[in-house]
Amino acid sequence: MDRKRSREESPKFNKHILKIAVARASNSVVSIVSHDVPAEMAKKLRRYVEVVPPPKEFIFSGSGFIIECNTCSSSDKPSTSSPRSRSRYLCTVLAPACLFKRPDDVPLDTIKIDVFGSTGVLYKAKLLACDFHYNLALITFKSTSLLQAVTFKGINDILSIDTTHQLQSREVMTFHLQSHSSLFKVIPGTEIFSVWRTHSHHSHLYPGCSFFRSKSPKGFGCNELYNIKEDIYTIGLDGGPALNTFGEVIGIIFNKSSFLPSNIITRWWNHYKSSREFRRPFLGVEVLNLPDAGLKFLSQFINKFPNISTAVIVTKVEEDSPASCSGIHTNDVIVKLDDKLVKSKLQFYETIWEKAGKSVELNVLRVTGGEELNMSIAIEETSPEKFHQWPHPCWNELR
Repeated sequence: MDRKRSREESPKFNKHILKIAVARASNSVVSIVSHDVPAEMAKKLRRYVEVVPPPKEFIFSGSGFIIECNTCSSSDKPSTSSPRSRSRYLCTVLAPACLFKRPDDVPLDTIKIDVFGSTGVLYKAKLLACDFHYNLALITFKSTSLLQAVTFKGINDILSIDTTHQLQSREVMTFHLQSHSSLFKVIPGTEIFSVWRTHSHHSHLYPGCSFFRSKSPKGFGCNELYNIKEDIYTIGLDGGPALNTFGEVIGIIFNKSSFLPSNIITRWWNHYKSSREFRRPFLGVEVLNLPDAGLKFLSQFINKFPNISTAVIVTKVEEDSPASCSGIHTNDVIVKLDDKLVKSKLQFYETIWEKAGKSVELNVLRVTGGEELNMSIAIEETSPEKFHQWPHPCWNELR
């Protein structure tokens, strides 16, 4: 099937809503250039590294977005009378950590970073924090004017095998522009918009549109990611925000075809702000919303457990992980966590995040024998060798 035909048969989206959503978020989106890429690293990652002449220099480039812009504290203000001393605001930008990956012998705080804002102004930035597990980084720069920060919105990914509930969900999606709820409801086929900015052509802005898929993309190891299907407007540079129809940020785009939801991002950011540490909970399982399971499995499950409509199914258990040591098997269905119903994959990981470093009680259904099991599992901290893998395939060689 040719590309033109596949586009014609793909779901349609509202270009007017795309334009408005992108316009609302555009002033918060920046272009990021990361300098000083070592030549040996550039050779290994040549498909990801740009060469900028003159002078000849290897760089990473991508997008990011402002998540906070506050008045500079007294300790942040320079004591000199230079033009920079007039800077009144300290801006924090969320960006992909892959832009700042370097060999271990290169200190991260020596990396030179340029940020281009919505007006094309160049800001010299510095790296505040870098988490290679979630592929999230924070960079800061100072501005003489107050810049717009994005508005985050959590998503609700609950899917049910109750067909009545599914119909109601689709009705909500049809009329979701009429009201603001505490979470943005997503089901397969929901429009996901994006916007990114380039460091060339006067910091030009590009829109993107895609459609939500509830399954995680393969190859990253990060089960918290969601897949998106590219359409007529493609998704661009890493680090652009994933947007809902209101222009609110529901995630950050990675590798053009996936996004990490804001539910995880805001927890990550708030925890770092309060402790200056990263939280990387590890259970050793990958899960899927129950309705996304195969037809054969679903028919067996409904036959044995007809009163369960929402849960998550375990699709993978890592060896020697807390989950495997506690007796969790592939195809087990987790219905409760600490006596709280598990309604979706995202809710499961949100709860795991809050329980990091503690033991939790799981209520598990094993379809093969029709059993209901109770298990206690300790949520550990992820070690570096178990970090998620991200778009640059040679990262392991550079650790």
